Amino acid sequence: MTSSALTGNTSGLASATSPGLVGITTQTFAGKKTLDGGALIKGDTSGVAIAASYVGEVLSNTGTGVSVPTTGWTNIATITLTAGTWSIGTTTRAGGVVSSTYLQSGIATASASNTGLVFGDTAGNVTISSTADGSISLPNVIKTISASTQYWLVAQAGGATLSCAGRITAIRIA
Repeated sequence: MTSSALTGNTSGLASATSPGLVGITTQTFAGKKTLDGGALIKGDTSGVAIAASYVGEVLSNTGTGVSVPTTGWTNIATITLTAGTWSIGTTTRAGGVVSSTYLQSGIATASASNTGLVFGDTAGNVTISSTADGSISLPNVIKTISASTQYWLVAQAGGATLSCAGRITAIRIA
């Protein structure tokens, strides 16, 4: 195990004889560090989006007016994620049908397919009627990937072709 020097204003540091919260204003760390023992990490409050490859990075894509037939899975939107751990969620909406039908949607790992879909986890379904539109919001799923990977928000209709809109969003969590 190697150690690195902590540089900058170190006044207010907790120590073995004076434990407590660390009151550091500016610090510089060289190399990869592991925080141990309940360190407090403050989020960014600048109102500026987090840069690519940093925890908190958000990627999102939407699709609107996508015709979803009953003959197979259709792409609504897609995102490409880089290596890391991501929290991925979707929402899909369809309506304007003249007879009862259903909508299925989910997070697929292959274009226009049901690859990777697990109903109740990465996929869901809803019944739609001429008097009620339908929407599916899936709870976020955590995916850890080692290389750039594409994910698709896909949908399939049952009973009648649907016009759908949807969004797929991922937040880097590690």
